[in-house]
Amino acid sequence: MQLTEITSLQCEQTSAQSLLNLSAMYKLSSNPTLPDSFRPQEPQSPSGPTRDCSELSTTLPVPANLAYALFSDCERTPEWMSIIRMAHAFKKDAEGRILSAAFIANLVNASLGYTLHYTYQDEEKTVSWTTSPNLSTQLTGTCSFRALGPNACLMQYEICRESEAELPQWGDEMYQGHPASATLCEFRDFVNRTKHEQNTP
Repeated sequence: MQLTEITSLQCEQTSAQSLLNLSAMYKLSSNPTLPDSFRPQEPQSPSGPTRDCSELSTTLPVPANLAYALFSDCERTPEWMSIIRMAHAFKKDAEGRILSAAFIANLVNASLGYTLHYTYQDEEKTVSWTTSPNLSTQLTGTCSFRALGPNACLMQYEICRESEAELPQWGDEMYQGHPASATLCEFRDFVNRTKHEQNTP
């Protein structure tokens, strides 16, 4: 798998407004049930499920610890991911880190409900997530942050989707082309806004 780097210029070109490649989800009603709105596992078709993976990277103008903390705070995802309407953590560990969270995302003329489960590797500054194993659509991802100096880091993002279902149309056109690239662009913009706010008296 080839690792593609997303630059700030590419982000600007992707969207003037710049989750989680979440293209594996099912189209639901406007009021999906939480915490989990995926359908139960169904028998596989003769052709079997399709699997799509993306692996991207980008540089961020903040320390790795800050980027890791911002990305790991799943309840703040609606602040930077335009397709996410709501995020609610319903399970945390003893240190207060989110272990399971429910999300609602915008589709064209509909909404999407889903749950992700998280694990953390603090020394490597890596967060991983997955859907429940008994679902017909499987989503797994990993995001890590490697220091490039005291005020910069490399963000490496990998997402895989395995499903037999037809993919829905996202409510934001930016995510209909390449959702993983859109995710990195929007998170980079969020990091830049956060840095500016911290530096503003």
